[in-house]
Amino acid sequence: MTSLKAVLLSVSIQLLAFILIRRIAPSGIVFYQGLLVAGVAGCLHAALAIKLRGLEVGLMEGLLAFFIGYSFFFTVPTTVDRAYSVKFLLALDQQGKMRSVDVKRWFSRHFVENGAVEKRLYEQEASGTLTQDATGEYRLTPQGKLLVRTFDSACRLFNCQDKPPASPAD
Repeated sequence: MTSLKAVLLSVSIQLLAFILIRRIAPSGIVFYQGLLVAGVAGCLHAALAIKLRGLEVGLMEGLLAFFIGYSFFFTVPTTVDRAYSVKFLLALDQQGKMRSVDVKRWFSRHFVENGAVEKRLYEQEASGTLTQDATGEYRLTPQGKLLVRTFDSACRLFNCQDKPPASPAD
């Protein structure tokens, strides 16, 4: 089997494994489940390919399989799971048309009232970027502060977005 075919087979197996994991544990964090699948599959692929085709080719194949899987999981399932723009487009397709006031109402109802804020807080706690103290207040962890600085730098570098307000009252 050629290297390209082996990598494509590995990525196909990643996709099937991810679908199975999401069917068994749909409450997990999509991004981390995809990252785990890509990481494990990439390592297994590399180990097998090293044995069959040598160190250089095996490492290249394993890394390629990992990065293709990671790219897919990050761009497709994670976006569909997290992006309210995608969810809105699906709702608009079902309704056919919506007025501006209805769009605002839809976002309010589906984002706030359906637990999207809680979901994001849970995900951030699970990933170690924030903690909640006994009084119910959230604070960034050192890892969270590093992530904020990294995202801020990336936003400035790529001119992505305005900074969020400093406090909910702003």
